[in-house]
Amino acid sequence: MANAQPVRSTFFMLRVALSILMLALLVFHPQGVSSFLWVLGAAYLASNLIIVALPTVWFEDPRLTYSVFLLDLGGFSIILYFVSGSRTESILLLYLTVLLASLGETVGKSIVIAVATSVLYFWLRLSQGEN
Repeated sequence: MANAQPVRSTFFMLRVALSILMLALLVFHPQGVSSFLWVLGAAYLASNLIIVALPTVWFEDPRLTYSVFLLDLGGFSIILYFVSGSRTESILLLYLTVLLASLGETVGKSIVIAVATSVLYFWLRLSQGEN
């Protein structure tokens, strides 16, 4: 039971970071986004409030964190698909980052992997002369 609180706070902190990223995608998209994506983003933010209200004991069961992780990945994939249009490099980057971060085993290593993957992606995009 003592382990459930750190898992919960780390999990929530990562979801807050993902929320900021998701809102940035919606707010700063050059063409504007559909109301469906705004509803999806609002539901994601509301789910953060629900997670904070869940009992700490529930976080002892890894099925909760895995289920929420899969829902997060699905929702973020939908937003990336509609925001990026027919260009799916951003979705590929998301899945590559998730795959490599799962091999990292710790949050610190996962963040380093995510940053390294993003830098590599942007370097490749800039070297091809694309904006």
